[in-house]
Amino acid sequence: MTRSFAKLSPFALALLLSACSESSSGGMTFLGSGQAGTVTVQLYTDTQLQTGLSPVYAKLIDASGAGITVAVVSFAPTMTMTGGGTHTAPVVGPVTLNNQYLFQDYIVFPMPSGTTGSWSMKVHVQLPGQAAAFANFPSLPVAASGNAATFASGTTNYLLSMNLKSPAIVGQNPIAVTLFSTADSGMTWAAIDNGTFVLLPCVPSASHCSAGSVNPTLVRNGLYGGSLNFDRSGSWVTTVQASQAGTRLGDGTFATSF
Repeated sequence: MTRSFAKLSPFALALLLSACSESSSGGMTFLGSGQAGTVTVQLYTDTQLQTGLSPVYAKLIDASGAGITVAVVSFAPTMTMTGGGTHTAPVVGPVTLNNQYLFQDYIVFPMPSGTTGSWSMKVHVQLPGQAAAFANFPSLPVAASGNAATFASGTTNYLLSMNLKSPAIVGQNPIAVTLFSTADSGMTWAAIDNGTFVLLPCVPSASHCSAGSVNPTLVRNGLYGGSLNFDRSGSWVTTVQASQAGTRLGDGTFATSF
């Protein structure tokens, strides 16, 4: 797997490199196993699926028990609402094979599973020279994290997420931000690759805001990398102002306490 890193900012580069160096499946959370034709698909995430950006990994095993590393893989999440109806979640793409031989991607869950509905996933697999098949995972737990925000601008709805890459510290904290739009109530999503963002981290209880954050820049397909500067410990609320082509789309607020 080769990539050109020459035009990426340091924070975007760190984000992309970390996506290629996740731990093996032994240190991950197992989400279930399913069959895509003769292929066994084992589904994993790092710790838990949650609202905002969540990594997903698929381990493919053939009928003899050997691992498969050559295949076209895609992830298709769907929420079935308790009151009827369905919608999907944005998938960042493209799927890559990481250095632990796991097919990896990221999903941006707009809402948790629970009383309002339940998430499921189809993992599509196509081996060279064979017909495509899919493994079905009918029930996936997705926890509420506070890492996703939705808003509307005109007739378009937007999904904004912000995730810290590691536990918060005093100083610079690399973050991943995503921005997607939907014009059909979440049935399909479009990545916004020309978004611009302003980060405003504040401690409301102290009427204090911190300077020095690095506003996110594009990594790929609706995924951006930046950095939050927390200059003290405390209960922070970060406002992420999202714009496109000079037009303000909306804001998301995200809480961090440490």
